Amino acid sequence: MPNDKDKNKMILKDMSVTIKEINDKDRTMVVVGSKEIVDRDKDIVKIDGVNLKNWKKNPVVLLNHDRMGFPVAKGVGKKAWVESNKLMFKIQFATEEEYPLADIAWKLYKGGYMSGWSIGFLPNLEKIEYPEKHKKGALRIFNEVELIELSGTGVPANQEALMASVNKAWEDNVIDGEELNKWIELIEGLETVEKAAEVEEVDIEAVEKAVEEAADTIEDLTSKLEDSNNKIMELELLVKEQKIDEEIDEFDSYLTEIFEEFDPAGSAETVANAEQMDDNWIEEALNILEGDKNNE
Repeated sequence: MPNDKDKNKMILKDMSVTIKEINDKDRTMVVVGSKEIVDRDKDIVKIDGVNLKNWKKNPVVLLNHDRMGFPVAKGVGKKAWVESNKLMFKIQFATEEEYPLADIAWKLYKGGYMSGWSIGFLPNLEKIEYPEKHKKGALRIFNEVELIELSGTGVPANQEALMASVNKAWEDNVIDGEELNKWIELIEGLETVEKAAEVEEVDIEAVEKAVEEAADTIEDLTSKLEDSNNKIMELELLVKEQKIDEEIDEFDSYLTEIFEEFDPAGSAETVANAEQMDDNWIEEALNILEGDKNNE
């Protein structure tokens, strides 16, 4: 059953068509879609349920569903309509001066070297039927869809056959060598386009959950980092205090040596008293020493 993430997922369906009313002067043709049939996916698209309104506002025709490329044709006149339960399109191809690749496509369709067409649509999920039994074997019926794009294709889903058709057109002098090379470049790019189309849709909820988990992890790591920084600062302070204590001990030893040199008998008592002095004890001790020297 479909879910919310399917509502913006476009579905591509090949059409079995015939081409009529080819006009060389205007470079137009009418593409006649088949009646409702069960396709290879066991789906049926109800022709009377195809909404053409939005496509007719921008009736571009792509080639091989290449949405990154330029359109090769456009809908003209009535553009698109339903007739005798068939989907109909009247399209006009761009000239060679406007877009060389469109001119090649025009020649291939006109010469019968290409015949495939495909539509892309958004289904109304609430109108999809899943019949338990269908006389034609359908497993899914699209009763309402919105047409998004019309695309010319080679033999649907068969790029090797498409290449064979193009080579045949070149052998029959329908297209020249330069046009053949342009078509080969297009076909070589189809594999990338198809792979991109097969990539599964991103699960937004899963991404959001992963982002939240990552945010919690970052917050936890940030907290631990702050704790680590505080501990480092404490350790640095302890190291500084220890160095100060060591320096004081060194100075005490040095001072003791001086006292012993000038007053060996009273040096221990002098040092003990010096340790009890306030912040000026060093200066006072030096004054005592200076006085002892003058008395000599």
